[in-house]
Amino acid sequence: MFEPPFDSAHPQRSAILRCAADALERTDYDVLKVRQVAEAAGVSMRTFYSHFESKVELMLTLLRGDIADRLRDMHNIVAAHDDAREQLRGLMHYVVGISTDRATYGQVRCYVDPSLEAEAPDEMYRIVSSWLPVLEGIIRTGAEQGVLHSADPARDAQLVRYLIQGYLRDLRTERRTVEAATVAEELFHAAVRLLGGADGAAGSSS
Repeated sequence: MFEPPFDSAHPQRSAILRCAADALERTDYDVLKVRQVAEAAGVSMRTFYSHFESKVELMLTLLRGDIADRLRDMHNIVAAHDDAREQLRGLMHYVVGISTDRATYGQVRCYVDPSLEAEAPDEMYRIVSSWLPVLEGIIRTGAEQGVLHSADPARDAQLVRYLIQGYLRDLRTERRTVEAATVAEELFHAAVRLLGGADGAAGSSS
């Protein structure tokens, strides 16, 4: 679930964020009510709007905090490996893990909520694309190491992103029950093939 940090200087704002995070574990963004969040936080509507001008701003604040945590995790994964293929494998396991784990599925769902995307398209694009530089860096490193091939790492990072999104979407549509580790390995090998690397040359996942 979302884990907004407590700000002792703004306890009411922190309470609003926490109650919104809790509510989003049980309901979708489009049916979430501001009054519902305010009542759960024990604040008036006036107080709510003194901290957040809209439900959209509240949601974007949660997502910005969450993606910052995710990016730290991703950078740690990259730093743990020298081989770009192992960096890519670790990233695939991380992304698939948070996308399929019951404990994190609620917040991940918010990143692809069509109502939120329609209300704040530019900001949502910036948020959901903020991890692409990590992927681009892996691809660039792989090209320098000679284990991946890419003339345009930025473009190829987008292609790998689409590969991940499409695979996970199809998996949910087909309602297939597949272990997250298996999905991550399938995506890893597909990405390596897409990037013209030596499929399966990197070590097995731990």
